[in-house]
Amino acid sequence: MTLEELTNNRLEELEKALKWCDEKLKASPEGALYPKYQNNGLRYFNYDAKNSSASYLGDDKAEMIKALELKAYCTKLKKTALKEKQNLEKVQMILEKTPDWKTVFYDIPKERRHLIKPLEISPLKVNESGVEKWNRTVKKKNDPTPNTTVNGEHVKSKSELIIADRLERAGVPYHYEEALPLAEEKLGQFMVWYPDFKVLNTRTGKEYWWEHFGMMDNPDYFATIKYKLMVYAMNDIFMGDNLIVTLETTRSQLNTEYVDAIIRHYLK
Repeated sequence: MTLEELTNNRLEELEKALKWCDEKLKASPEGALYPKYQNNGLRYFNYDAKNSSASYLGDDKAEMIKALELKAYCTKLKKTALKEKQNLEKVQMILEKTPDWKTVFYDIPKERRHLIKPLEISPLKVNESGVEKWNRTVKKKNDPTPNTTVNGEHVKSKSELIIADRLERAGVPYHYEEALPLAEEKLGQFMVWYPDFKVLNTRTGKEYWWEHFGMMDNPDYFATIKYKLMVYAMNDIFMGDNLIVTLETTRSQLNTEYVDAIIRHYLK
């Protein structure tokens, strides 16, 4: 995952955190929690800054005490998240203005590029702890079905079962049907899709979405797939880049050799 992708992911998290804080603060009571030790015990007061006064909160005000403590937490969390968001946005601006070092080679005239061998840096391999953290697929062992993977997950089709088991056999971490928020610009709306798989190349750290389209000889189904690929593209998810697509028809069904070739090309 690139620094730009990490920054964008973090900004999304911060936006969610800020929205959550605003919702909680909007529902918060007036005042601020003021704890004070009295008579060998901790007592709570609601401090009114406008009137510089504090009212005692007894045991019957337990919910008020919790609400004021949550208010204090949200206030500090929002301030910290806003500061981090501002700093990350500055980083984004710097990244946008900073050229990629790999482009230096292509600045050399074509007729002279053969004179040097450009620098190549192999991607960092994701360590085992990183894979374990990424691969949080829930393993279900109860109520097995004909389409139950070796991990114990219940998938919807025989083809998804083949893909999941070949991924497991190849040691490729994956999530099954993870939520993917998408924007449909033409309709001006947001939606959540559930691609068949989200997979990780542990050598490069790159993540891919994997869709299997199983009825390509059905005209209505084909039209739906065409629309899905358009929406993916509008959200910077492209076939051959960060979107893996496998296909089958009633006459040409998915097989393990096909899946293994895809895994070798993108994920090993």
